[in-house]
Amino acid sequence: MRGELLARLRRSSSRPDDGAHPLASRLRDESGGSATPSASGDEGDLTSVGGELAAFGRHVIDGRTDDGWTAFAETLRRIENRQGGEVAATFLEACAARLPDDARRPALLVRGLVDIGHTDAARRIATQALVRFPTARWLRIVAIRLLTQAGQINTAQALLDGRRAYDDEEETPADESARLDAWISGAILEAPPAPEAPDVSAAMVLVALAATRRPGRMPLAPARHALGPVTLVTGTLGAGGAERQFVNTAVGLHTAAEEGRSIAGHPILGPIRPFVRTLDADRRYDFFLPALTSVGLEVASMRDLRDWSGAPHHTTAADLVELVERLPKRMREGVARLTDQFRVTMPDVVHLWQDGMILMGALPALLAGVPRIVLGLRTVPPIDRPERHSDAYELLCRNLLAMPHVSAVTNARYVAERYASWLDLDPGIFTVVANGVQPSTPHPTTESELMWARFDARCPARFTLGCVMRLDANKRPLLWLDIAASLLAREPDVRFVIVGEGALAEAAAEYARDLGIADRVLFVGRSENVGYWLSRMDTLLLVSRHEGVPNALIEAQLAGVPVVTTPAGGAAEAVDADRTGLVLASASTVDPRDVADRMFAQLLDPDRRREFSTRAAVWAQNRFSVASMLDATVEAYMARAPIPRYRR
Repeated sequence: MRGELLARLRRSSSRPDDGAHPLASRLRDESGGSATPSASGDEGDLTSVGGELAAFGRHVIDGRTDDGWTAFAETLRRIENRQGGEVAATFLEACAARLPDDARRPALLVRGLVDIGHTDAARRIATQALVRFPTARWLRIVAIRLLTQAGQINTAQALLDGRRAYDDEEETPADESARLDAWISGAILEAPPAPEAPDVSAAMVLVALAATRRPGRMPLAPARHALGPVTLVTGTLGAGGAERQFVNTAVGLHTAAEEGRSIAGHPILGPIRPFVRTLDADRRYDFFLPALTSVGLEVASMRDLRDWSGAPHHTTAADLVELVERLPKRMREGVARLTDQFRVTMPDVVHLWQDGMILMGALPALLAGVPRIVLGLRTVPPIDRPERHSDAYELLCRNLLAMPHVSAVTNARYVAERYASWLDLDPGIFTVVANGVQPSTPHPTTESELMWARFDARCPARFTLGCVMRLDANKRPLLWLDIAASLLAREPDVRFVIVGEGALAEAAAEYARDLGIADRVLFVGRSENVGYWLSRMDTLLLVSRHEGVPNALIEAQLAGVPVVTTPAGGAAEAVDADRTGLVLASASTVDPRDVADRMFAQLLDPDRRREFSTRAAVWAQNRFSVASMLDATVEAYMARAPIPRYRR
């Protein structure tokens, strides 16, 4: 049996790694941006990093100390948190370049990439480096582990066999080989092949586990038409659009349960349990927490839980603990911390929000026997966002959606169509639930009023262009400023307001100075008074590269503010084109002068802008009410999951 199994795996599982991938250019290609410092200030000058930081890496690789690595890793993670993964990768590459051109250089890169979560890139670098440095034991061990976690069993076994040729006899890790063989048998033996799957990946592990763990109980609700306990799971409560929808859903369901009301004809019994991965206040991941606690909702954090509830031998998945240790980091964390939580709280529905939480929460929900699992797809799939690619995710989604108690909801037709195309499924299996947005109330704080009064006094203008966005590579604040500069060149009597914060906040402020428009741009930063700032704007502009359905566009129109947006993701579905705002021709190619010309022609005239404004408020209220969103959400929870229909 084992011989047949390994032969099957070697025939079907392994695919060759890509060619050479210098770290910065690889991550640049995946993110669609630049991995080298640019004149526009996107990333800043990282080539002047002090040699003492690279020394931390040398000390660790030489085995002299772990303290140096701790300091180096903290520095690396801090850069990633504040400036983004591309900047952290460029910093890491700059440090590695200071090392001798031997095995220590790729070892530093690999260890750093693993620490900041770029395991795909780490795996490629480790396996490629072994071609040059076949005797590097540490690299070989790490490569085997990363390949195993990614499901590239054939390649991992080959590296393990090759390791014996270079190790001393007493150091040969026979136990490593035995564990790998055991993992192969336990994970794959019972797993049916995924439809047209080109290899065996970590998703096959999930299929093997789920095949023996069907829903173990009926819903707790006493009547089939009532909605019982619901657990909503998201990554953070930071100031994002998906997080806002998570909060609106949780509050709406909880309020209905407390008041004994029905939604879409279904009594809401509850309780409703919001669950997040982290509420790290230092990283401002608790922005929406008061909105939940103020209505009496208790928010649980995964970071407060112990793996396997502190008792791995008594967990619901006790027979799988050793196997689970072989999963990728995020999946492993989710299974270890959520499986028993779901088993104890016994939700009738687990709703997983966004890709990361699907990776973390789907398997625990399956193992805990949750009767209904809903995958919340909030933006385009990884095929459109290479920087979010995971070897496991495609097969995971395919196999989850083949199960009768698993369904998927999206917030845009475009998102449903892109996922259907990516997974080769019928788009009809995805339920579209439009965002529900409350009109923002323009209640300013004293600080906001003073900030505006100073700006208005120094920079009066007849037209104010604004935005509410996270200042990161996806939202492209530097491109936004290029458009602002082009509009200012066309019409001098304009000014600009940017509400939000993010990794590119400092770069954006510096770029405004470089463009010579800094005195006409107000950088508000993060604000809880979005309604007030919208009331100061004449038009809102968004130039995202990728989107689900941006709440900022909806909120602006509810406030009577016309909008201009790229057609990224479902953004075009958030606008009644040429009636409530303008939709640009492309998200990938945006000419600042063309955008400025369109705004000048259609939105700077007060009478025409007033017509846009009147239509926008009515249209947005009719299309994106919270009540409609809750109705559609509950209907999705209660509906029988459609059976996936593959196109081929």
